[in-house]
Parts: sequence; C-alpha cells; structure tokens
Amino acid sequence: LYKTGAVMPTPNDGVKRKPLLLWPHMSPILDCVVEEVFYQAGLSGIALKPDIVSEVAIELGNYKYTESCCPYALSTGSMMDAIRKAFRFIEEDAKRRGLDRPEPRRIMLLQGRGEGPCTYGWYAQLQQIEMPKMFAEELIAGNHTMEMATVGLSGVADFMRELSQMGDAQKLKPILDMIDAASQPGGLQALPWWKQQRLKMNLWKAIHPCKGTLTRTAWAKMDALEEIRAKTLIVRAHEYNRGETTAVWREACNAMSAVHTLPEIEEVKRTYLRKLDEIDQDHDIKPRVLAVGEIYVALASFANRGTIDNLLGREGIEIVEGITLGHFIRTSLGEMKRRALTGRIKPLLEYLKQHNVYLWDKQDRGTYAKPFALHEVGGDGVRSVSDARHAIEHLGVDGIVHIYPFKCMPEMIAKTALAEVAKFYGVRYLPLNFDKETEIERLRTEVSTFAAMLKIQAEKNGAHDPALYRQRKAAELKRRQALGKTLEGIWRRQRARRYVD
Repeated sequence: LYKTGAVMPTPNDGVKRKPLLLWPHMSPILDCVVEEVFYQAGLSGIALKPDIVSEVAIELGNYKYTESCCPYALSTGSMMDAIRKAFRFIEEDAKRRGLDRPEPRRIMLLQGRGEGPCTYGWYAQLQQIEMPKMFAEELIAGNHTMEMATVGLSGVADFMRELSQMGDAQKLKPILDMIDAASQPGGLQALPWWKQQRLKMNLWKAIHPCKGTLTRTAWAKMDALEEIRAKTLIVRAHEYNRGETTAVWREACNAMSAVHTLPEIEEVKRTYLRKLDEIDQDHDIKPRVLAVGEIYVALASFANRGTIDNLLGREGIEIVEGITLGHFIRTSLGEMKRRALTGRIKPLLEYLKQHNVYLWDKQDRGTYAKPFALHEVGGDGVRSVSDARHAIEHLGVDGIVHIYPFKCMPEMIAKTALAEVAKFYGVRYLPLNFDKETEIERLRTEVSTFAAMLKIQAEKNGAHDPALYRQRKAAELKRRQALGKTLEGIWRRQRARRYVD
C-alpha cells in the first residue's frame, strides 16, 4: 500500500474520530486494573479488553524479529490479536447501530516502557512502527488511525484532552495538567518550584493507592485479587478434584471486574477466599517453593506454559510468588518519588558525587541480594535474587523456581547468583527458560523431577509427622538465618577494605 501511493490517515487530518483504547494482555489482574481505571475515568465505552495470551499470540508475534525475547513476541502478538478484535468490534458495532459503514476510529495502543539494559524499553518503539504497517490495509479502508501511547508520546496532551471530554474531566485533569507542563519548552523544570510541587501533589492525589480519586478502586482490586491468587497457589497443591481451584480463580476475576466500589470489592474478596477454603483438599504437608523471574513470563500463564498456575500445583507443590504486579507498580512509583525528591536537591547531590559520595543515586531494589548480586543489571534480575534470599531465610521455602525468557540478559546474570544462593543455603533450584516453543513435555519432565526431589527431602524432614516436621523446619530456619548473618558480617568486613563494590 505504501508503494502504490496509498495515504495513511493521520490524527490531525481534520476528521473527528472516536478513540478506541487497546492494550496487550499480561495477566487477568492487570486487565482488571486497567478496566477499572477506565471505568472510574468514564472511559469504559472506548476501552476493549484483550483476550488472554495463547498460541495465537506466539504465532502472530513471531512473524518478525524472531531473535527477540519471548515477552516481546507475546506482547506484540497479543497486541495484534487485540487489533484484530477491535476491527471485528467496529464492524459489529456499525451493524448493531444500523450504519452503512463503520465510523472512522482513532485506535490508541497502550504500552509501557522500561529503562536500563532490558529490551522492554524497545517494545513500544518497534510496535508503533510495525503495527500500522501490518494493518495498513484495514486502516486505510476504514479511514482509521493508529497511535501508541507511551511515555514521551508527542501529541499525548491533545489526546488526553479528547479523553477528558468523553470521560470524567475532573478526575483526568491532574494528568492532563502534568502532561501539558512537561510538553512545554524546558519541560517541568522550567516552572517555578512551587508550581512543580503543586502539579506533582495533584497528580499524587489522583493516583495515590489509598486516597487516589482515579485509581483507589483499581488499587483495591489489584490487592484483593493478588490475595486471592496467593491462596490459589497453595490450595491447588492440595485439591482432590483437579481444576476446581482454577475455576474459582476465574470466577473471582469475573466477579471482581463487575464491581466498582470499595465495599463491593471487599465482599468479592471475602466470598472467594471462603470458596477456596470450601474446596475439598488434603491436609498433608507439601513442599513450598518461591517462584521468581522476569515479570511478563512470571505473570502471563501461557508465557510460562502454566508452570505456576498448573504444573507445580498438580505435582503437589505449594507456591509463593516473588514478583507480583503490585510489587512491580509500587517499585516503579517509588522510583518516581525518589527522582522527584532528588530533583529538588540535584546541585547538592552533584557536588557530593564529585567527592565520591553517592547519596540517593538510585533506588535499591535488592536489599537481600548482596553480596550475591552487587550491581543493578536491569529488568527484574536483582529483585529475583533478593526475593529468593529473603524467602529462604524468612519464609523457609524448600526450593526456588526461576522463570525467565531465553536470551534475557538480566535474568541470565540473576541465574548465576541464584544458583549460588541455593547452594549456599542448601535448597533446590530449578531454572526454567522459555522461548517461543509450545511443546511442554520437557517442561513437565523437569517440573516432575524437581517436585519428586522436594518430596523426598520433605519425607526426610519428617513430613509424615507434622510436629516433627515443624520442629525440624524451625531449626533449619534458624540455621539459614545464622548463615545469613555470618555472610553479612564477612561481606561488611571485606567491603570496608574497598572503595567500590
């Protein structure tokens, strides 16, 4: 179409188009959170929820850049699937309304962006080039436009104004004000400090986890669903009727999507926690493991081929998640807050750096990672190591399951550190990498073997006698904590002799 001279519609060609918001699937919890934010902003009518990631996403996303990591392929494939769904929705909507032809739409693709040595920072930049090309024929035929909303998107202020006219303008105003200020010459820093602080305060009031006018219920849904999910990962290892726990989880996600007030959210949470308790299950002692890794592969069930949501539970292994959506978002907000605070005293911090004093230089995401991982490596690498050590010393987990994309540099670095952590404390470690394959026989064999070794260890620790097992586990936990303290002391003494790590 480009070669034959066809002209792609543009948002500023004078045609009034109703927006349609799309985003790639990552997890049911994220979909529920995004839907709730749009509902509270009065934008539900222009948002289209994506389907869950499946083999279709891999096949679609693997059409190009086959050397990329699987989260890129899956998120791209999910985005393409969402766009196809959007075109079907536009056609069906026109028929339902009795229109001769569908009205032109402004299709807005929502995608995050990352920083540091991780390809996540490039997803949006590639997708915003490839998606319009891939769907050029449909866009031109329907006079639709397509854009991608990311940090730094040109024209995002105009788009937010359009949304505020269609939704709740009062709730969206703090976001629009901040975008307007950042898009002016000199950006936010060109404003007087008191105006900067007022804009930041208004934005914080809108997105605050407890008091945010726009996101309060979304935060509540996320926390409630994560609490329910955490329980499913324990109950699934004990259920008599396979699939019953998964069915309750799906019901909980659907029920949560349908409510929009804090009391209703709390009631849904209580209801489904109770339903999980009512599932027929044994009361045997089962091994418990921590699941860590890259966030997309860890949270999108198909990305890890059901390792967390299915395979480990079927083998009778309880799971604790080291990385969750809530942890990820709160960490990101913490970094935003750190940057805002350091920006106010930047001259002082720069002066201290010149004298080799690094104060508030970066957010420490791996409190427990040291000395196994001393430096930030991007992605969720350091966080994986930190979560693993914390769970070993304080939660008494029997093993670590490390889930990561094939060719993911941060997680490959974390893999070496995690192997050292597991060997140091004497726990089982199972690294599982995922690419774009759909065959899971290898995966089943690895998980089954890992589970068998954990069960043998549990029997040696007296799993047949609950009192004896608890006694031995308590002693083991003390041993691990003592090891940790010894390691900390050795590292501090060694570090005192050096200028840098």
